Amino acid sequence: MKSGEWLLVQGGSSGVGVAAIQIAKHLGAKVIATSGSEVKCRRLRTLGADVTIDVSENDFAPEVMRVTNNRGVDVVLEMIGGEVYQKSLQVLAPGGRLFSIGGAFGLVPDPPPTLTEGRKATRFSITNYLKAKPEEFKQLDKILQLVQEKTFDVGIGKTFPLAETRAAQRYLEGREHFGKVMLTM
Repeated sequence: MKSGEWLLVQGGSSGVGVAAIQIAKHLGAKVIATSGSEVKCRRLRTLGADVTIDVSENDFAPEVMRVTNNRGVDVVLEMIGGEVYQKSLQVLAPGGRLFSIGGAFGLVPDPPPTLTEGRKATRFSITNYLKAKPEEFKQLDKILQLVQEKTFDVGIGKTFPLAETRAAQRYLEGREHFGKVMLTM
């Protein structure tokens, strides 16, 4: 990400989404985040999201295009899959990059589609990335320092004892969580 670029975070209230918003704002990006309720959207704005879209009430694509003056976003962090993945491709600006890190609710094409106007779609794995570029671990050190300094909120939404793993799974499936759900030992 570069300062001034637009980032769209799909599933902004997830643990990865919460981290991505804060990192992008720290880098000077403008952030649009989607979530499934207005309550979650308000929390995302307190974390730094410039624009939030309650996808239970609105189609994100027209709103993204409106906010960016029909240009689209420079980067999409996509972890939903299916229709959300396909619509995310449609809101990429020329030269834009989509990084897919999962497919929690639908399929993600493998390999990613070939796009026009310099747009790129990638399936991203932090493990594979750091294996290929171990020098990038330094970036993680900087992020962890910001967590330690309490500049970043790590976004732990709720904890469950390990013995209550099934309850934690049901909680996640209910889609009421915000941030990470942790199991404690």
